[in-house]
Amino acid sequence: MSELKIEKNVPMPGRRGGAAPIWPWPILEVGESVFVPAKRGETGTTIRKRVNPYPYAQRAGKKFALRWMKHEGSFGVRVWRTE
Repeated sequence: MSELKIEKNVPMPGRRGGAAPIWPWPILEVGESVFVPAKRGETGTTIRKRVNPYPYAQRAGKKFALRWMKHEGSFGVRVWRTE
């Protein structure tokens, strides 16, 4: 405990407010979709868990659908905003 230095009057920085959103769920309009390519070795289950819009959808009262598919030579998940 002697290695720690106790200090007074050190200003505390403001809150960061969290990280910037990774996924475009808040700006996706009904009928729009986004394709997320799978990472190397990623399975359909793994990418669906990584991309999962449902926690956001429940908070925001929106609905989404996901489908595993091939797009422009790459496999991945396409997410549609349905409501």
